[in-house]
Amino acid sequence: MLTLRTLAAAAMLIAGTAAQANPAIVSFNVGSQFTGFSTAETVGWGLRVAAGPGVLVSALGWWDANIQDPLAASHEVGIWNTSGVLLGSATVMPNDPLTGSFRYASLSAPIALAGGTTYVIGGRDLIGDGDNYSSSNGALVMNPLVTFDRAARSANGTGFAFPGTLTANTGGRFGPNFMLSPIPEPGTYGLMALGLLAVGAVARRRTA
Repeated sequence: MLTLRTLAAAAMLIAGTAAQANPAIVSFNVGSQFTGFSTAETVGWGLRVAAGPGVLVSALGWWDANIQDPLAASHEVGIWNTSGVLLGSATVMPNDPLTGSFRYASLSAPIALAGGTTYVIGGRDLIGDGDNYSSSNGALVMNPLVTFDRAARSANGTGFAFPGTLTANTGGRFGPNFMLSPIPEPGTYGLMALGLLAVGAVARRRTA
């Protein structure tokens, strides 16, 4: 039998799980490093969200090759659908918080990515900006909620633009990354609602 305390505890646990965000790219072996594909363009990689309700993207990041040192420049990073529609973007600043080997800028509003759907993440990179991206995905470890699809870039000289040139090879252009958390299953929302009601009931009893 579900008691008020049990429902309240379940709601708190679910809410805490939903709020926890983790990187899409967990780790990879650094290979060849580039300061830009050609001139000023957007480089990145395609991804497919695992089947299910989907994920929420809370922050966008750029790889810090030196890790302990700030980035040399800022990098605008965005996520697009495969039709080229920009779903959201943020500018990663040199001293933004470091998680693993990526610096992240929080989004003002999370981006919802649907389960079983393919998207593209890209970041603006300039030759001579002092920052690199890696073309290797050796020993690539991904968050189980997403899978790596292929390398991506925009046309030469386009600046921050949809990286719609997709290369079906094993090497991504690992400059950009993002933080994500799972969207709870529909049934979970009902349990959360019951739990929140239980929290209110417990509070009212204590007040009485």
